[in-house]
Amino acid sequence: MAAAGFILIVAVLVGARIFDRNSSTPLADPQSGAFARGPGNLDQPCAGMGVQVDLTKAESDEPYHILVPNTDLAEDSNMTSAWECNGDVVQMFFSSGVKITEEQNVIKDPEAAWQNLAEQDPTTTSVAVVRGQSASLIDPAKDPTGTIAGGVSVVDDGLLLTVGGNGKLSIDDLVKVTESLN
Repeated sequence: MAAAGFILIVAVLVGARIFDRNSSTPLADPQSGAFARGPGNLDQPCAGMGVQVDLTKAESDEPYHILVPNTDLAEDSNMTSAWECNGDVVQMFFSSGVKITEEQNVIKDPEAAWQNLAEQDPTTTSVAVVRGQSASLIDPAKDPTGTIAGGVSVVDDGLLLTVGGNGKLSIDDLVKVTESLN
């Protein structure tokens, strides 16, 4: 199941346009513990491989506590859907354009993975501290092509948390959503 979760987070990162969806070249080397391109329709929840659920059901199904955001951009009142994906992965979508993915971490060295991403695309990608942990930040405002939706990825308490945007939300907004997860 860990491999399925790893592939799904790849799909989420691609779906969040953290790297160019039109390219077959990932931004990171999967051998380093970073990411590779995954299967499925990346424009659909769970890359087209999941079921829609309410958070109560997801909470009872998953082996971890599901963290829920509490900001104007992402909270219970503007959640449009929640999904369970293969491999103990949960995705939440919000009317603001925020997409949150949570799963048990499978990345051996998150800080090295984030650094690898930043080295491969220093224009849009940086490493910062979010939730007290090293995190990858993909800033859509710095993308000269306008194709990156932006996102924050961080491993906290054994969970890989990815907060994606829609290309219009600022990286500061996505960090705030990530910080609000509880």
